[in-house]
Amino acid sequence: MTHLLGIDQGTSGSRALIMDEHGRVLGYGYQSLPRSHPHPGWTEQDPYVLARGVSDAITEALGQAGLRARDITAVGIASQRNTDFVWSAKTGAPIAPAITWQDLRTVPLLDEVKRDWPHFADLRRRLGYFPGPYSSALHLAWRMRHDTAVQQAAASGDLRLGFSALWQLVSLGQPSGHIMDMGLVQAMGLYDFRAQTYWDEWLDFLGIPRYALPEPVPNLYDFGTLRLVDPAGDTADVPVLATIGNEQAALFGHQCWQAG
Repeated sequence: MTHLLGIDQGTSGSRALIMDEHGRVLGYGYQSLPRSHPHPGWTEQDPYVLARGVSDAITEALGQAGLRARDITAVGIASQRNTDFVWSAKTGAPIAPAITWQDLRTVPLLDEVKRDWPHFADLRRRLGYFPGPYSSALHLAWRMRHDTAVQQAAASGDLRLGFSALWQLVSLGQPSGHIMDMGLVQAMGLYDFRAQTYWDEWLDFLGIPRYALPEPVPNLYDFGTLRLVDPAGDTADVPVLATIGNEQAALFGHQCWQAG
């Protein structure tokens, strides 16, 4: 029998849902995810706490379903967007806390972009939207200016950037590469969707190294494996075959499958 695991990793918590091939829900798990506010206007999350919460939610769902980790056929992940993670390519360890989409530290940087970036009027046409303080493009630019650990990792070629879906694979499994689905990549605010490539001039202006960014792939893809732990403590490395942004996942769940 086919058993599918869906993970909804959102801002306030992580959910795990196990279904059979007929779409019947067999088990559910949930772990809340705290946010910290080290300075006024800042909102951060602990990458390790997020990973542990995802793992615990999966274990809870397996227990409720009465299944072992090895019984799961495949995994799909819905990921929060514009909460960005930075980690070491060599060790997989986080370099700094995740900056969430609710964070406002980049407001002065956005004012600078409006003043100094000569192609500001082209941002919407090239990126699909005007980046606001929530945008990972500005989060990453802020890190490159103010976070010494991120600066050092970038200079040594050790920096990796991505959203929750990729961080889960890095922290709880084995990604098949430094990749994210196209929707998540586009949401970062760095990808020229018309040219189908990262906008190098925009990256240079923000000071973001191109090598650290994930390559875009389709939503349905072999993203790697996630190590699941069941209540008995047994583990299994299960393929992750789909990822999507949580807003797009909600649209799909409402059966909005065609343009219009």
